[in-house]
Amino acid sequence: MQEDGVDLEDAGPTKFVTLTHYWACKLFAVSSSLRRKVTNIGEIADYYSWVTEHFGDVRPVQSREELWSLMTRRLNSGTARGIEFGVAWGYGTSWWLRHIKDEKLRWDGFDRFTGLPRDWRDLPLGHFDTDGKPPAIADSRVTWHVGDVEQRVVDLNLDRDSSCQFVILFDLDVFEPSLAAWEYIRGYLRPGDLLYFDEAFDRDERHLLDHFVLPAGRFEYVGSTPLALALSVEEIY
Repeated sequence: MQEDGVDLEDAGPTKFVTLTHYWACKLFAVSSSLRRKVTNIGEIADYYSWVTEHFGDVRPVQSREELWSLMTRRLNSGTARGIEFGVAWGYGTSWWLRHIKDEKLRWDGFDRFTGLPRDWRDLPLGHFDTDGKPPAIADSRVTWHVGDVEQRVVDLNLDRDSSCQFVILFDLDVFEPSLAAWEYIRGYLRPGDLLYFDEAFDRDERHLLDHFVLPAGRFEYVGSTPLALALSVEEIY
């Protein structure tokens, strides 16, 4: 660029970058689906950067089932206690019940079973509604807690002996009930307890992790997927 005979350096993007952005916007203008997919890819890239920043040069596994399997390898020889915040149709519950054979296992599942308490991402309030009914899982080791987690989490009796190991699944999607669940169980955690966050890539669970979970103690990285994260408790402050 030349101004009054003086060559001035252009600090803006190159013509190639400008054209790339322009044609991307043209495509986005005609496809909301494409916009969502590209946004999701950006979120996953940001999440991967966050994971490596906090836990080093780690490699994710492909699926949450693989991640859950990594968690089961961390179970000690004592009795496990499962606490699942966010059940929906019960897929996760069923997986864990099949993979922990111990008859002494106690599994507590918390959910409204009437769907999301507010809009979340591109899903409306009430999404994941199961007509208020827990899954039809015939296993006497399971106890359902139906209703808002903020009110029902106090149902938990968390007295534990030295051999009991907690497996805690966070899958409530939105921040507010997730925080209520975390604040209740935090004081009962011990080294070796396992924590799983199903939407760690999303800003709601990431806010919980950044501002409440990670500052509360020291945690060992167990594994991650492009969306989820599993940790083992080393110390709670």
